[in-house]
Amino acid sequence: MTQWSRGYETVDPVTRASMLYECGDQCQMCGDEGPPEGAANLHVHHLRRDVDDDEEHDPSNLSVACRLCHSWIHHRPAPSDAPVPLLRADLDVLLPHDFLLLQVLDEIGPASFSEIFTRVKVLLSESAVRERLWVLMGLDRLVEERDEQLVDQDAVTRAWGFPAQIKTSARGHVPSDPALLLQRAEDELVRRALARGSDRAPVSDAFGITRRATFYKEYRAYAYAFPLDSFSRGGRPAADQGDRGEDEASGVNGDESVVERQREPSQSSVPEELRPVETWGDPEDAESTAASDSTLDELLTER
Repeated sequence: MTQWSRGYETVDPVTRASMLYECGDQCQMCGDEGPPEGAANLHVHHLRRDVDDDEEHDPSNLSVACRLCHSWIHHRPAPSDAPVPLLRADLDVLLPHDFLLLQVLDEIGPASFSEIFTRVKVLLSESAVRERLWVLMGLDRLVEERDEQLVDQDAVTRAWGFPAQIKTSARGHVPSDPALLLQRAEDELVRRALARGSDRAPVSDAFGITRRATFYKEYRAYAYAFPLDSFSRGGRPAADQGDRGEDEASGVNGDESVVERQREPSQSSVPEELRPVETWGDPEDAESTAASDSTLDELLTER
């Protein structure tokens, strides 16, 4: 072993700096960013250890992982370590972040996003917590062997918890706020495009979002299962009269607080790519609308 074998890495500083640069200072498992943009503690991870010494530190055998994900790789927990029943197949999708969030929900749930984030903000960014909550909520749609939801969200109180704790599920719920309604529809369009084999690059170009944001929208679509097929270009299903008041009331303790963020964008701490984005063009600009519709139709056409 070399002098660099001490501590959590066995690569020299030059190799470490090169790998961080190549990976964009991001964990390649969960996407959390390290300095200067984020606070994740990033490690250089060896994909294989059973290689020759001269190949061990080759860039092709290296990746970048945050401390939590690196620990997960080497000390992967068993399903029995979670506070709720898990399947072996769930572990192919879950990350260490998810075990942490499940433990928090077991301790304080049902709870608002702010209450959950306060418990884990030393280790996880706000966007990472949102993304993993969506994954947990949509796990039954991401894992073929899973028949039931693992986590749910209340459509009225916006609290997160285990399904038995949730009175009105947000799964399949149709919000009355136009911005949130558009976001849900757009999320489902992104999910369908990706499910039909479209690459993320043209999808991100068509919707005017970053490649990373396609993951956010995809996970959120799996979580909320928005009933897009119930809609037409000319209208929307009838919603409960109380929906708007409930959505507006959720601005204080809600998970995404999308409605509140739409009203006060200057006070939002959510990255731009996490906010609703208009992609169908200005109704007064027929040419723009037609171009946008054409692009989306191409993405969603069966191959």
